[in-house]
Amino acid sequence: SNQGDSRPSATRLRGKAFECISLLGFSVGKERFAPAARQTMSAMLAVGATSVDDVQTECIREAMERMCKILGTDFAPFLPTLIPGVLAGLRMDQIVQVATEEDADLQASGGTEEDDDLVLPTEDGLVRVNTGKMTEMLSVVSLLNVFI
Repeated sequence: SNQGDSRPSATRLRGKAFECISLLGFSVGKERFAPAARQTMSAMLAVGATSVDDVQTECIREAMERMCKILGTDFAPFLPTLIPGVLAGLRMDQIVQVATEEDADLQASGGTEEDDDLVLPTEDGLVRVNTGKMTEMLSVVSLLNVFI
């Protein structure tokens, strides 16, 4: 399989393959899976760095959580590569932005341009919260919690 293939079907399949490998590793245990775990993590890190597909990213995230649980302290060598990318996903400016009265009116009339946007009043004015990105951020924080 070509890791550079970016067709939606290929990225989804690649993500699911990583998920399956991590499930197999979980079932056979650390001792039997350790050699394959390093190779799998290297492949996931290579793909994860360029991933733009939501299904693939979610599958890789879940697989990495499993890999961390399988490997325990042996997962530590992967953290210096993983953590910067994980922290980059924790940008609040992608989630919360200043909103206008027009945004509030649009929401009140049945929806915003983006279905994931929610316009809320605050003491300092209106803010737009992208709930989809907020959910993704919570997933990233959960991943960090597993790594720690």
